Amino acid sequence: MTRHRKNNGWLLTEIAVTLFVLTSFFMVMISATATFGRFNWLLLNKQRCVEAARAQVDSVVSTGKVLKDEDFKRLWPRLEVAVDIRDGAGDWKGLKLCVVTTSVKARKRNIEIRLSQYYRPEGKL
Repeated sequence: MTRHRKNNGWLLTEIAVTLFVLTSFFMVMISATATFGRFNWLLLNKQRCVEAARAQVDSVVSTGKVLKDEDFKRLWPRLEVAVDIRDGAGDWKGLKLCVVTTSVKARKRNIEIRLSQYYRPEGKL
């Protein structure tokens, strides 16, 4: 003689709880992935600003001229750049100061990087 056990809906409850746990897990994973994606997007744009500013400073220090606007826009299409070259003051008298500011609007945030460097004007030792 075999005995049959009645589960009274226990299997349905197990399936519902398992689906809830799996759904919660996937929602957390999707949220984390989106957060990391936004973070990486901001870091990428920050790095682009740094590299564009570094290239502009290097151009001014080595040639005495800023990069042409069309070259800059071709290399970094969404970035804005401002270059300020002024005479050094105090202990830095006789040198030039190059201050380059690059900025980009990335996902409702403005990223702005400012790099500066003193250099000798051409022909002065």
